[in-house]
Amino acid sequence: MSLKARLRIAILGLVVPIVLAISILYLQSAIAEGLEDAGARAELIASHVRSHVLDRIAERLAQRTPPLPPGTPLAEQKQLWYAIVRDDAPLARMLEKMVSSSSSVIEIMVSDEQGRILASSIASRTSSAAMNLPEYEVWQRGKPWRALREVLTRNRDYATSVALGLAGETDPVLTVRVVLSSVLLRQRIEPQLRKIAALLLGALGVSVFLAFVVSNLVSTSVRRIGRNIELISAGEAGTEEPYQFESKDLIDLQSKLALLGKKYTGFREDAANLRSNIAHMLQRLEEAVLIFGSDGSLRMVGAPAERVLMRRHDELIGKNYEELFPHWTPLGAALHTALRLSAPVRDRPITLDRGAPPAVRLIANIEPIEGAPGQPPGLLVTLRDAESRRQIESQLDISSRLAAMSRITGGVAHEIKNPLNAVSLHLEILRRRLDSQDGALLDEVNVIAREIQRLDRVVKTFLDFNRPLELKWQLCDLAEVTQEIVTLVAPQAEAAGVRAVTEVECAPAWIRADRDLLKQAVLNVVTNGIEAMANGGELALRIRQSFDEYVLTVADQGAGILPEVQDKIFTLYFSTKPHGSGIGLAMAFRVVQLHSGRIYFDSEQGKGTSFHLAFPVAQNALHSEQARSAGQGQAGAVH
Repeated sequence: MSLKARLRIAILGLVVPIVLAISILYLQSAIAEGLEDAGARAELIASHVRSHVLDRIAERLAQRTPPLPPGTPLAEQKQLWYAIVRDDAPLARMLEKMVSSSSSVIEIMVSDEQGRILASSIASRTSSAAMNLPEYEVWQRGKPWRALREVLTRNRDYATSVALGLAGETDPVLTVRVVLSSVLLRQRIEPQLRKIAALLLGALGVSVFLAFVVSNLVSTSVRRIGRNIELISAGEAGTEEPYQFESKDLIDLQSKLALLGKKYTGFREDAANLRSNIAHMLQRLEEAVLIFGSDGSLRMVGAPAERVLMRRHDELIGKNYEELFPHWTPLGAALHTALRLSAPVRDRPITLDRGAPPAVRLIANIEPIEGAPGQPPGLLVTLRDAESRRQIESQLDISSRLAAMSRITGGVAHEIKNPLNAVSLHLEILRRRLDSQDGALLDEVNVIAREIQRLDRVVKTFLDFNRPLELKWQLCDLAEVTQEIVTLVAPQAEAAGVRAVTEVECAPAWIRADRDLLKQAVLNVVTNGIEAMANGGELALRIRQSFDEYVLTVADQGAGILPEVQDKIFTLYFSTKPHGSGIGLAMAFRVVQLHSGRIYFDSEQGKGTSFHLAFPVAQNALHSEQARSAGQGQAGAVH
């Protein structure tokens, strides 16, 4: 905002409240005066009617023949008063005339103690029941703004009442009511409201005009200073042409601003470089790092933290740590502990609920960061995924064991293969020589031959598993491969009473893979799931994206994996099935690793097992999808 605009706002900010305050006071006074005048006129009319009614009653009683004897019962006297008022035609005409001459009264009535109208300015209301209306005097004494709102927005009637009674009696015999309408009161005060509104608008217009004139006059000398300040804020100090001020104070101010601009520009560049370096470092770290300022807001966050918290960068930056981690959560409690004690929190195990299952187990380190003097400290929060670390250690252990086994079994298999061939050859010679001899001895030789063949198959399996694989890389849609496998195993699943269902949250799910090996690995896991459900059930295959990975989950409803054997299931030749080969999961583990992926599982006894196969998202997936669509369009045109 320019200095001129600020000056105009300042002038308007001073003038407008004063004009509004004066207008409000004048409006309040005018409203009170108008309502009070209407109330006074109504009371005067009521008093006049009361006097007239008393005079007419006295006159009629004096003319009565015979006169009313002393000691007449009270009820008879009241009935006589009622009759006099009800039959007095001049009284009704007088009430009608008084209403027509008033600008705010709509009805004048005289009613008995039961509220029945005896005389009214509206002849049709005679003998009907009087309405219970709010007292005008009580309503008028209320808040002026409330009275003004009701007058301007509501159509309502109010009454001013005067009682008439017998001498020596406290209860009234007759009641005179003067009814005022909010509609007529509105018409009465509208001219004053219009006058006040015109004065207010005029005063505001004059104040705006003065603000523009004064701001233009005052801003002539300081406009360039404002321009220089804006340039300093933008980091462009020194680009404005030299000033030529007449005042020494302004010349000193110019030189100080120039010096401040140079220093500010240097500090800004240093801060930008430092921030860029820190941001780059946070992106490259494996751990999730969050930096909170002294005001508790999140200043910097790296990509690993976004993956751990399952929230985007724009959803995190600027949020207070209380919003992200409330004090009743484990991480929030650790943050409060670090701030309260001004001491670091080291290697605190916590469970973080990310709003969607499953919760993640983390190792938290919290370090207070000293800020400016008098300011509360900031916080440096480092989070490590304890579960992922355990899984990585477990998979590294499995990989190491598989690699060691591969080296041992590969050498052993080569050493066994040649003697095994020689034994097999000599056994075949021995069988031919025994063809014409003892049959029982020949049977024994056949048994030995079959066992040698089985041992030969085992050796070939070893060699095939350890043989280096040459991957044929291509872009594959993980969702499409999964659907092909579901179609492939449908007969086997149906025979086992298993219903295979797929849930795809992201399609297509492009990854770089050897399609045949990928298909074989997923098929091994799916087949395992079907065979694990001896009593049938549902086999769910779900595909979702977790940041830079596509995760395929194969969940069965089998008996689960025993805790004591969970560390062995990826080991070659280990199987929990009576006739299992122990090769399928080991091969799947190897294939996933060759694709730079991860395979892990979670199992619960009696509820089933879920295997998760995670593969990196192909970087050029979007381009490939567009190219594929274009290729399909061209193929369709050729066809």
